[in-house]
Amino acid sequence: ILKARGQLDEALRIYQEDVLPIFQKLGDVYSIAVTQGQIADILQVRGQLDEAMHIRQEDELPIYQKLGDVYSEAVTQGRIADILQACGQLDEAMRIRQEDELPIYQKLGDVRSVAITQGKIADILRIQDLSDESTS
Repeated sequence: ILKARGQLDEALRIYQEDVLPIFQKLGDVYSIAVTQGQIADILQVRGQLDEAMHIRQEDELPIYQKLGDVYSEAVTQGRIADILQACGQLDEAMRIRQEDELPIYQKLGDVRSVAITQGKIADILRIQDLSDESTS
């Protein structure tokens, strides 16, 4: 509710100080990963992209990989690509979308996620084309 109301500082505090420690005590690794993702979401909205990226790559993604949760892995890869794209690292964002994210959705038969990912690939191509036009 706090997050939806835009009270990001308080939502972040609750996730970090109240929610995450409970899941850590319980050893609930899946819920730890989900909570880490929620923390990264808030940091990303606040423009703290380096911190959000660190959490996604070092805390959240490895848990999904260890659990074999390929869908959550693909979603997290997409969020990493979002951060890279926001930072202007278009080639790496494109690589992740094409090599890490899209194949998982295709393998799962998730046509909606395939379409969304292809749309994001098209967005990157459009940005790259605009960039190429402005430099020539």
